[in-house]
Amino acid sequence: LALEEPEAHLHPSAVRATGQMLGALPGQKIISTHSGELLSGVPLNSIRRLRRKEGRITLHRIEPGSLTPDEIRKLDYQVRATRGSLLFSRCWLLVEGETEAVLLPECARLMGRDLYAEGVSCIEYSRVGIEKFIKLADQLGIEWFAIADDDREGQKYIASAKGQLGQRREAEHILALPCKDIEHYLCNEGFGEIYETTVSDQKKGAITAKKGTAEYWQQVLAAQSNNMKPKNAIAAAELMSVKGEKSIPKLLKGVVDSACKLARGAG
Repeated sequence: LALEEPEAHLHPSAVRATGQMLGALPGQKIISTHSGELLSGVPLNSIRRLRRKEGRITLHRIEPGSLTPDEIRKLDYQVRATRGSLLFSRCWLLVEGETEAVLLPECARLMGRDLYAEGVSCIEYSRVGIEKFIKLADQLGIEWFAIADDDREGQKYIASAKGQLGQRREAEHILALPCKDIEHYLCNEGFGEIYETTVSDQKKGAITAKKGTAEYWQQVLAAQSNNMKPKNAIAAAELMSVKGEKSIPKLLKGVVDSACKLARGAG
């Protein structure tokens, strides 16, 4: 049985009914599908991914022993069960937090790129760990590009990603931010006013450094109200949208370019 209709054409109830029907059929079943929702009902170990590159089709699967049962369990939920469509991506753009996940698609749009059309998916990896996502991407023939903060945790992520490079060039797959985190980077790139306006009233007195200095931005970010990261990320994206492509920091443009290049090279 082959299911080749796009996911958007399948009503959820039809997908569930199809899954139940397939489960009731005896014997081995081979199903071709473009539906992420249907795919979410299939264990990762049972998935075979076909990839066409340079006129040649290759088959990819999770090879026995390549991932531990615990790694598969965590990825099964984070990728397959909640976002099955990720498995159709050509490239995973692996980001540490919500700010990057909000900003990068907007940067791409302003650059005239559609990440969905390019086959690029943004994935926050901090809950599961970057190494697990890279292992799964490599097993399934999905390209990846990873970025991380330059704090202690981010340096661990970078080290883990480097450990999965093999013969690949680091510059084509990994980027460490040049400062503690993406918020510090945005402040240094002219978006600091966003963060100044969301300083907690109770913490304003703690800001004593000279405005514009590295220490000043550290104090501003330390004095943020609780749970302001998502709101500030959206505000930064909106400001870039108003100012246009020229306002996008060079580093963020480079990340979008790198992910799209990998996706296009994936076939």
